[in-house]
Amino acid sequence: MQGGLLSSSYINASYARPPNYTATGAAVASSQDTQPEYIAAQGPLPHTVADFLTMIYEQKCPHVVMLCNTEENNSPKCARYWPAQATETFVSDGRSVVVTKVAEQITPNFTYREFTILPSNEREVSLPQRHHR
Repeated sequence: MQGGLLSSSYINASYARPPNYTATGAAVASSQDTQPEYIAAQGPLPHTVADFLTMIYEQKCPHVVMLCNTEENNSPKCARYWPAQATETFVSDGRSVVVTKVAEQITPNFTYREFTILPSNEREVSLPQRHHR
């Protein structure tokens, strides 16, 4: 598809804020002034991986929890955003992000990865990821 959301750098993500509690313990909605606790996002598409990694970098996400596989029933679900080898550069809409694998541990239920991300002209940061299968 040409044009529209599939060719833009749009990322489907929502900031999740914790509820506030009254003196009696009842939960009430947070205001926009409350700092988000996490970002819920769909996995990136192949042409938005660098944008997705830039969002993680700019929002200072301390870790990523991935709840889907990149493929299900031979159908792609989202793009891989960690390096297949030691280092990989992802590019989209003029952005480039260098991702370097630091560690990977595979267990029966999840894979723990740690990698660094380095957007062009920025400082490198470490990012732990827990990928549930």
